[in-house]
Amino acid sequence: VIETLTEKEIVNAGFSFVARDPTTHKACEIIPLQPESEAEKKAFNDAQVDNDRKKALRAEAKKAAASNQITESEKAKNAEIDDLLDRSRVAIDMPALVTEDVIFMSQTKLENSFICQPQSRNLNNRIFGGFLMRRAFEIAFSTAYLFAGSRPHFIELDMSCFD
Repeated sequence: VIETLTEKEIVNAGFSFVARDPTTHKACEIIPLQPESEAEKKAFNDAQVDNDRKKALRAEAKKAAASNQITESEKAKNAEIDDLLDRSRVAIDMPALVTEDVIFMSQTKLENSFICQPQSRNLNNRIFGGFLMRRAFEIAFSTAYLFAGSRPHFIELDMSCFD
């Protein structure tokens, strides 16, 4: 999240956890969460409402893709992306005119290398997805902190798939 006078979400990434059977490589049944306190129940219900909304949007997008149509939410996202690109065109085409407070995305790149130890493997003897997600979050947090100049605020995790 970029903090200005008003907060605006610029980029988001989603993650989800699944369990795979080591012999069939198919999804395993996961014991569902059982919220106990009122606060947990409220958070659980809020997340369920949000998940249902996202499922409906994905179903709408899938239906639109099957009929080669663009959904209203995709039109709005495309318009916002076009607006961002239009505003950045001067910086891209004529970098000498850019003010000092502008940083190009190519200048915000950080890299990290690590060796995966045996305790980071899953049942299929492959690197554990949660381990990768943690490393991705740590490097993203560091990059955001380094270039924003303040502590980034984590909002949420969403859908992700490991193939």
